[in-house]
Amino acid sequence: MNLLLIGPLTDKVIPLCGNCHSIKKAKIFKEFEKIISSPNLFKLSAEQIENFIKEAINDHPNYSSIKEYKRNVKVQIKKYIRKRFVYEQLFNGRCIGCGKITAYNNLPALELHHRTPEILEVKSTWSDLSNMDCEEIFRKTLKENCVCLCANCHTLTRSKLHSYCKEIFDNTNRD
Repeated sequence: MNLLLIGPLTDKVIPLCGNCHSIKKAKIFKEFEKIISSPNLFKLSAEQIENFIKEAINDHPNYSSIKEYKRNVKVQIKKYIRKRFVYEQLFNGRCIGCGKITAYNNLPALELHHRTPEILEVKSTWSDLSNMDCEEIFRKTLKENCVCLCANCHTLTRSKLHSYCKEIFDNTNRD
């Protein structure tokens, strides 16, 4: 077998699936996952959650001193908390494709998928919705006929390969 090397072996490029890439690039999520994924988080009042976030940021060595950084980190944490809440309420916090990726084991990998994108002029993404209140997110997500897919399953829905699977695997004329 001949391998084509595109760059020197020192490049240290590690191929990752979409789900692994999502969690790898979600720095704020990883640093504050304990808060975002806290099982009892939604039993707290909004004020208690706010204080919980503020305390965690103040205690974090990377964010405790820079005011502008703190504000941005707080916004990002709240977006993840909002995403978790919405995905748990609407989709049981689970990818409907594989069922393996959940709001608890890889929240950053969960994405919205429009079942009927061809009838929509404008399709909302999570980044479009993440600053809205939860009621508005629920309304838009349901109106746009969205479901929850992990990054890998979402990629498969957009892939042309699945339309050729039967032909590829049923091919009896192999050499």
